Amino acid sequence: MVLWIQKVPADSARRYPGAKSSKCRFADCPDPHRTIWQGHLRVVFDEKWNTYRENTDPFHFAGCVHLYCLERFLYFPEICNWPHLDVRVEDRSFAHEGGRNPAILTSKALREGVKFIKAARTGGDYFMKRYPDYPKHLPNKEPKDYTKTLGYKLQQYFTSQERTGRASHTFRLH
Repeated sequence: MVLWIQKVPADSARRYPGAKSSKCRFADCPDPHRTIWQGHLRVVFDEKWNTYRENTDPFHFAGCVHLYCLERFLYFPEICNWPHLDVRVEDRSFAHEGGRNPAILTSKALREGVKFIKAARTGGDYFMKRYPDYPKHLPNKEPKDYTKTLGYKLQQYFTSQERTGRASHTFRLH
């Protein structure tokens, strides 16, 4: 299974196969309706990519969660090392989508996500040297310091892009 880190595209609701497609799968999601809003960062669980590749519909997936929730409730660097999961940053393009993909992150955010995943897969001291302040996972549901997470760092790329006038959306922080 591939886990794609991506941003929710604008006008994506009409493409989903069901009403729950935009819902975070974490029962303890802090959003009262568990909605993952357009422009927010999410992690999509994709069972089809390894079989169908570019012929799959990118809006049809097994489920998704807020990147915020994933980092809050689990230790994301460990997930990057699970052998049956392939964690990636969204970088696909689809011919049947006009060669584009509205869920792709900006180039700076994409590079940062790839760096994070590579460091997490390398593990140990390598990860800790590159992300010394990344929050440790505690066995409770207390929020971690969001300002030290990958989600926060990626979100900063979007908001800095907004301030310079190159983005057309407004992104609400979780």
